[in-house]
Amino acid sequence: MERSSESSFDFKLSASPKLLMEMSDVRVKSGEMAEFSCSFDGQPFSGVVWEHNGESLVDTERVRSSQSGGFLSLVIQAVGVADQGMYRCTATNEHGQNSSSAQLTVEEFTKTIESLQLQEGAQGFFRYTVTGDPLPEVQWLKGTSHIQPSGFCIIHTLEITGVKAADSGLYVCKVSNNVGTAECHTELCVIDKPNFVRPLGSVAAVVGAPLHLECQVDEDTGVTVTWTRDGRKFQGKYSICNFCKSAVLEINTVQFSATTIWKQGSTARLQCTVKGSPELHTTWFLNNSELSTSGRHAVGLKDGVATLEIHNVMLTDSGNYTCEVLNECGCESCSIKVTVKGV
Repeated sequence: MERSSESSFDFKLSASPKLLMEMSDVRVKSGEMAEFSCSFDGQPFSGVVWEHNGESLVDTERVRSSQSGGFLSLVIQAVGVADQGMYRCTATNEHGQNSSSAQLTVEEFTKTIESLQLQEGAQGFFRYTVTGDPLPEVQWLKGTSHIQPSGFCIIHTLEITGVKAADSGLYVCKVSNNVGTAECHTELCVIDKPNFVRPLGSVAAVVGAPLHLECQVDEDTGVTVTWTRDGRKFQGKYSICNFCKSAVLEINTVQFSATTIWKQGSTARLQCTVKGSPELHTTWFLNNSELSTSGRHAVGLKDGVATLEIHNVMLTDSGNYTCEVLNECGCESCSIKVTVKGV
């Protein structure tokens, strides 16, 4: 009689985590979201560590790690260039550990393009720096139109030679590779020299009354307005309004100036407004010596305005000038002191 026996054994095979799904490299544009994921068996895990370039990561509002069974993931919001590099996930259990790694590449303009404000005829440069792997293709656009090399030269910069007012506008630098595209915008403002479209004209004013002077230009960007009188910056009670491309000078009360300054070699003009019953006669005097139309002097009376013009002003023209007007009823005069300054 044979005796038989039967025994049973329970075997539990244990090992370190086994990688089931590797992490993949990720390429995104700056500001986008990046996500890494991998999977291990060998649970339960005693620890899961995510690293960036060898430094352990801690969950923040922008960087979050998660686990669902053996599936591990890391999400990075609003990535920037600083987030580029190697990412590693390491899972550990009581028997050992295993890891998976992948590369994050961030494409962005590492230097924004600054807007330009240039005078017409100047040379303009738009420069940029961009990262990407593979190296992105670069396109320049003005508005929505592609720019072709001609007067424009494209070599990692956009160079515009001899800018014109028509070159003003929005410029776009567009880069692309097989991962995606990125754009950067800038603006060019071309300033033309101002030209008077309505210049100042000669005016006659009454002593004690207000005076309004106005001129208009065709350019108002970066324009500085200066009013001068007899070559000197105007000082006194006035207001200047620079709007609608107009420069306005308001003098509240016109005063009679007893002195003025002329420049040697220039052409000077004195005038006064006269009124009275015809027939009026005017006479000009310098230091009590009568002046008449001859040589450098021109004397006139028209429409109630008496004038004296002196061409090629000389230092000897300094002195007291008097305009005397008379008719059969009487005589009136006004005077001014003139100083001639050498060149």
